[in-house]
Amino acid sequence: MHTIIKVRWVIIKENSIFLVKDTTGWNFMLPWWKQEKWETIKETFYREMKEETWIDAIIEEFIWFSEYVNSKWQISMEFLFKVKNIEDFEKIDKSKCSHGFEWTEAWFYDIDFLKKSDFNIPKNLDKIIKKIKSKNDDYNYFL
Repeated sequence: MHTIIKVRWVIIKENSIFLVKDTTGWNFMLPWWKQEKWETIKETFYREMKEETWIDAIIEEFIWFSEYVNSKWQISMEFLFKVKNIEDFEKIDKSKCSHGFEWTEAWFYDIDFLKKSDFNIPKNLDKIIKKIKSKNDDYNYFL
């Protein structure tokens, strides 16, 4: 069985969350990318962040780990990190991003607006926000 490792990052500013809109212009998602064979999880985070946004992100904290079997019967593991340098993501210049072609828009979107809209948003958005806002120290990161 093949295992896919994904690294996602979460950036929340007030009541907005940083999401990318895919090339269809209808699906919003947390930025994520797959691990290469030679990388650690943190190396994946930093490499992909640089390729996609041209920003040197700073990890504030590890949020959680999630594991599931996807629709192709592959094990998929996700590692979510909260980003510290939020202000840098307000200045993305897509023309400088080597992989900016993979998304049409990347910005801070109002959470309440997204929940009321017809756009496709991350199914676990409420869980992510709740986890970040909680001060729970039990480190139970499994969903």
